[in-house]
Amino acid sequence: VEITLFGKVYTIVSAKRINSTGNNVILNLMTGVARDTLLEKQTRTYSISDKNYSITLNFVDSDEAQFVVNGQTTKKMKDGDTDKLADGTTIGVTDVLYQDYLGGIHSVTFFIGSEKIELRDSNIKDTDSTNALKVNDNTIDDTSVIIEGSDNNVTFKINRIHVNMTADDNYFVPANGKL
Repeated sequence: VEITLFGKVYTIVSAKRINSTGNNVILNLMTGVARDTLLEKQTRTYSISDKNYSITLNFVDSDEAQFVVNGQTTKKMKDGDTDKLADGTTIGVTDVLYQDYLGGIHSVTFFIGSEKIELRDSNIKDTDSTNALKVNDNTIDDTSVIIEGSDNNVTFKINRIHVNMTADDNYFVPANGKL
């Protein structure tokens, strides 16, 4: 599922309850410069900012994947995990498909040049913020996340997502300008 936030289209990689019983949620979203799906041992090359990345899906099992990117082996990653390469570029896994039978598909969908955000709310039935926005595993100061919805421990429904940011300084934004 895709959602637009902050002017970018993100893929919802995972939506989980924080605890086993309802009213709480963690949403992990990911976007990137390039998105693709590779079969196990398949290699493709991607160009990001005039640099080529040769990516091989080195390993995949029922819930983890590992890549070799320009000779560098990533850590094993699950859905929603990211790894930073030596040059600072991030690769992130959005879907692992592992059919455990002869001739079954072993593939992974991923982003290269990825950005990951985490939205978390401890109580979706109120309008209070209990968590800050996380971008690439960094907590963003002066932000608050509110997710409104319902959960009967069978069906989880999200009605609205609020992300509030408070600037530390005063900024002037002219008419038709951007911040």
